[in-house]
Amino acid sequence: MEEITNSLQKIGLSEKEARIYVSLLKYGEATVSDIADEAGIKRPTAYVILDELRQKGLVLKIPHAKKTIFQVKAPDELYGEIVTNVNQFEKVLPKLRALNPSKKAIKTLYFEGVDGVKEAMYYRFNDLKDSVDDGFFAKNDGMPQKMIDIFEKWNKDREKNRIRMEGITPDHPSTREYVERHKDFYTHLHLAPPNDYSSDISIEITKEFVRIVDGHDFKAVIIENPRVVHALKQIFALAKRNYNKHEK
Repeated sequence: MEEITNSLQKIGLSEKEARIYVSLLKYGEATVSDIADEAGIKRPTAYVILDELRQKGLVLKIPHAKKTIFQVKAPDELYGEIVTNVNQFEKVLPKLRALNPSKKAIKTLYFEGVDGVKEAMYYRFNDLKDSVDDGFFAKNDGMPQKMIDIFEKWNKDREKNRIRMEGITPDHPSTREYVERHKDFYTHLHLAPPNDYSSDISIEITKEFVRIVDGHDFKAVIIENPRVVHALKQIFALAKRNYNKHEK
C-alpha cells in the first residue's frame, strides 16, 4: 500500500488524496463514510479531499435520493491522461530550455550506487538519438559484474537509439574481448598503448553534456555545459590522431 500511495504522490496527489483514491478504488463506488473508514480518515476531512479529487477529475460525484455516492476513475484512464500530458510537455520542452538562462551556466550532477549509475547512463537518453558520442573509455579489468551488465544493456539500447560511438580505450585483453562482442557497434574505436592510456574510468562526450563514470566504485558525474562539451571534443580530436583505427 505504501508503494502505491508513494507513486500517486509523485504524480501530484497529497498523501491523504492518495489514500482516499486507493480506498475508493477498492470499492469502485462508495459513500463518504465507507471511504473514510477504509482510508482511516475522519469523515469531514474525507469529504473535503473527495471534492478536491473531483476537481482534479479523479472522482465522480453521483447524487442519490438519500446519500451521495462517489465513483473512482479507473487507473488505466488515469495513466492514459498522464502519458498524454507528458507527450504534450515534450513538444514544448525545447522551447522551455531555450528560455532558461541557467543553460549558460555549468550544471553538475552527481550519482552514486548501482541505481545512481544507471540513472546517469540513461540521462537525457532520448535527446541523443541519431547522434555521435566521443569518449575515453575504461578497460573492464576488475570491474564488478553488475557494472558490466549495466554497460551491456546500455550498449544495446544505444544501438536502438542509433547513438554511434567513437572512442579511445586502453589496448587490454578485456577491451579487445568486449569490442569483439560488440564489433558492429564499436566500429570507430582506437586502442591506445597501456603506457599511454590505462584508465579505469570512462569519459563520454555527448552533444549535450559530458559524463564521467567510475564503474569500480559505482559513481558518476555529469557536466552539462556547451563550452565544456566543445573543449573536450577538441581534446578528443587531438588525441585520436595519435592512434590507428581499431581493425576488426
